[in-house]
Amino acid sequence: MSEAELERLVATVVDEHRPEWQPSFEELTARWRRRRSLRRASIMAAVVVVATAVLVPVALPKGAGHQGSAPSPSASPAPGLVPDGYTGRFRLAATVMESPTHGPRLCMIVMTSWVPQCGGFDIAGWTWEGLTNESMQGTTWGTYVITGTFDGHTFALTEPAAVDNGQFTPHRRSSPDFDPPCPVPVGGWRPIDPTKVSQDALSAADAVANADPDFAGTWNAGNLPRAVVSPEDPAPFVLVVFYTKDLARHEADLRTVWGGALCVFQVRHTMAELSNIADQLPIGQWEGVGVDIIHGTVEFHVLVATQARQAELDAKYGPGMVRLIGYFDPID
Repeated sequence: MSEAELERLVATVVDEHRPEWQPSFEELTARWRRRRSLRRASIMAAVVVVATAVLVPVALPKGAGHQGSAPSPSASPAPGLVPDGYTGRFRLAATVMESPTHGPRLCMIVMTSWVPQCGGFDIAGWTWEGLTNESMQGTTWGTYVITGTFDGHTFALTEPAAVDNGQFTPHRRSSPDFDPPCPVPVGGWRPIDPTKVSQDALSAADAVANADPDFAGTWNAGNLPRAVVSPEDPAPFVLVVFYTKDLARHEADLRTVWGGALCVFQVRHTMAELSNIADQLPIGQWEGVGVDIIHGTVEFHVLVATQARQAELDAKYGPGMVRLIGYFDPID
């Protein structure tokens, strides 16, 4: 199978071979619902991209919701940017695979099959000696922290690889905070009309939210600390919905169909605006793009994130609107 064919099947990345710090696809889809598919994506892009979240039935009578507003996107660049011509080392956690048809390879994607297959870059200086691994029909693989230089074609090790024990932390934005951004209302988050806390009510709230041009994203904030959940609350979830204006009107519209806890929050950019920017970005091989509704930005995932490329994005779309994030972490 060619690398192009492997790339088109990126959605089949094998969860059991992902680094521990990456959430599984099941964990992601349990909290987020994708508004748009990735045109091309590396493993990291598939992990970090945020789309519209899964809703849990939430509707409220007048006055039962809570509102708030968010600051503008941070103009500070994502960590890990390098100057053009950077020749230093990179460090990352990734699957490495060797098969009868190719030598050791840094996998950008892993195909699910009886014998796993891998698309990515050759690794120079690789040895399996001393490394825990899996093997089947001549194919050997494992997940490791690797350090070395990259010339765009080959990753050359500068020190021995180590089994990924979950301690390595890439220079990327921390995991999204799914707690409700609104202040906790008096009495805690609780449903107002239990008859409107259902899957049908959730679907109706989803439809109401998505139909409005002011809509900017939504998710279900679950697993809240018991300290902020009323004891009588049978479903400690809060429906969080982002809009760019008219919060009172939007809350009233949602309350007609949803009876659970509700946080209506004001942000600067609509989902349509962010998606439009994402659609304009030129996506190369092993790159991915998507909307991050938590921060109100577009995240552009590339192999190596350069300062010059980030500056171009800032100049075209505004500081902080598009955050360039490199899969390879510079360490020099």
